[in-house]
Amino acid sequence: MILILTDARFPVRYVIRPQTEELHDYRGYAGKIISGVYKRGHR
Repeated sequence: MILILTDARFPVRYVIRPQTEELHDYRGYAGKIISGVYKRGHR
């Protein structure tokens, strides 16, 4: 299987930034996958 990463699109609508000391450097991204394939661990 060939995965073409240039076809993946994920427009970010919100950046989730918790206001706690234990998660001070966490960034979560929320949006809708428009195209492509995403798998856990992809960067």
